[in-house]
Amino acid sequence: MVDMAVEGSVLQATNANTKPVEHHGFYVRTGWMMGKLGRLVARMELQDPLVIPAGRPILFAGNHRSFFDFVMTMAIFSREGLSCRILIRASLFNNPFMGWFLRRWGAIPLSSRVREQAEDTAAAALAAGQMVAIMPEGKLMLESDRGGEKVGEARPGVVHLARRTGAVILPVGFSNTDAAWPVGSPPWPKLGRRPLTKIRLGEAHEVGDGTPAEEAQRIMDAIAAIVDD
Repeated sequence: MVDMAVEGSVLQATNANTKPVEHHGFYVRTGWMMGKLGRLVARMELQDPLVIPAGRPILFAGNHRSFFDFVMTMAIFSREGLSCRILIRASLFNNPFMGWFLRRWGAIPLSSRVREQAEDTAAAALAAGQMVAIMPEGKLMLESDRGGEKVGEARPGVVHLARRTGAVILPVGFSNTDAAWPVGSPPWPKLGRRPLTKIRLGEAHEVGDGTPAEEAQRIMDAIAAIVDD
């Protein structure tokens, strides 16, 4: 059972906004700016209020269709004055410009080569009261990759991390973000009608006693339930 403690309209993770971390202020400021810029290319529907359980480590798990998922994540957390450590493909850190921003945001590089190190960093962040986000599919999922489904198949890393840390998982559903920022194309401002993109949080999800593959599928089912398209 998840211990819930109300603080205004937001239920905050233990110490999530009271224990200062190096990246927090930069994350919130640039997230605000990314939200402004994102609205030039899409009508962004951000869930309000944002409800987060208290008293447990918080692990967000979302589907991944576009880099616009990241824009919406930054926008909704900065709106609430929260920050989050996001596990992101390690190769993106090799770009001098992008890598600088990712490090300042507190993002955690993830690849098969540094998987153990990434999990250790994420676990330490959760233990310190920081919130962590992961895309269980492990890559951008094109429509052709999803086989006609709303979401793709999950990798078991999210299950291992939740079991290791005792984290509660919050499903995050991104809808239509690939219309705002298609894979392989820049997110140019739209001359016509801007696409409607959505971010939704589902109910707190506990990892059960099934195999990692079974539990990962349950997480993806919970995510699919809050994806519109």
